[in-house]
Amino acid sequence: MKGEIAEVDKDRLEAHRKRLISIAQREEMKDLIAAAPNDEWVIKVRSGQKEYDYIASALGIIVRSVNIFLSLLASGRLQRD
Repeated sequence: MKGEIAEVDKDRLEAHRKRLISIAQREEMKDLIAAAPNDEWVIKVRSGQKEYDYIASALGIIVRSVNIFLSLLASGRLQRD
């Protein structure tokens, strides 16, 4: 699946573990969630019109330089000449 990070939850996995295990469809994902540390990040990924919650270690995150540039520009930490 391809998507974009929509949100990084302020609560960590400890607050979401039971819910994520109950909605996971694949046994491999359930095992990964069960074995992950309590302080693992929970990331909301937007793919098309839907959003999904994943633990950070389950994602293959790719950061593109254009994303970094746009983020810095939007935050005011980078200014155009």
